[in-house]
Amino acid sequence: MSSTLTDLANPPAGAISRVAFSPSTTGTSPPLLLAASWDATVRVYDPAANRCLSTADLGSPVTNAVWDAEGKEVYATGLVYTGGWDSTLRCWDPRSHRAAQTHVLPGKVFALDATKRGAPTPLLVAATHTGRVLVYDRRRLGGGAAVQDRESSLRYQTRDLVCTPDGEGYAMSSTEGRIAVEFFDPSPASQSRRFAFKCHRQTRGGTEYVYPVNALAFHPVHTMTFASAGADGVVGIWDGTAKKRLRALARQPTSTSSVAFSPAGDVLVAAVSYTYEEGERAHPPPPPDAIVIRRIADVEVQSKAGAKG
Repeated sequence: MSSTLTDLANPPAGAISRVAFSPSTTGTSPPLLLAASWDATVRVYDPAANRCLSTADLGSPVTNAVWDAEGKEVYATGLVYTGGWDSTLRCWDPRSHRAAQTHVLPGKVFALDATKRGAPTPLLVAATHTGRVLVYDRRRLGGGAAVQDRESSLRYQTRDLVCTPDGEGYAMSSTEGRIAVEFFDPSPASQSRRFAFKCHRQTRGGTEYVYPVNALAFHPVHTMTFASAGADGVVGIWDGTAKKRLRALARQPTSTSSVAFSPAGDVLVAAVSYTYEEGERAHPPPPPDAIVIRRIADVEVQSKAGAKG
């Protein structure tokens, strides 16, 4: 399998906030890719053909976008569930364009994700600036009470939180170059599997430089394998079972801001976009924003747990 990274044609002109593949809906159609950007656009690409299919100009910066469950529509900046810096969690009725429910949380919401279809329990997980991780049962969200209220195992600001594909837990990342993997089941056996580790760091001239971990993505098939996108320009692929790094992709000229696996897990896409961890940069200016694509062989993402040598 080639390790070549291919640039996607016609990338957004502004900072790229999110890349995401469409869900797998047929056995024949290749997945499409969306990119949300601060240039006020959401673009949809055919990555297999390396071309942009459509561009929607929304008139203001787009901080996130998601596909619907069938992979036929794109929703920008939060369909159904949103969490904001106003310390609220809102459930929206898209038919009325109004919040059907609003819940006050103990802090600004820095990251929000939901377990996927088929998970044992439909959960919604929110990480706040106060270091709390609140877990809600979406079926009983009207009651307003979290089914779990946890203290984050990361001491610094949360950058991303994503639920595992099997719905058993989640991973979260911070500005301090750390990732934590947690599990919902409170039993001692399940909690013994949780762990946190340092990553996305460089040592130059005897000094260690620590970079934020901007985004995470789980592999859809090997559900404890995940990728991390760092402000050091590196995408790492991690074995959450063996608790080891499987590989790192070639360093990019600036931050990697988002990362995604295709539904089959055979393609990885990363957004290369300066995330202002060093503030405004005029000399030298940040390089142009880009989206890079890499084919992934199954052997590259398989767990090494139990392997000899």
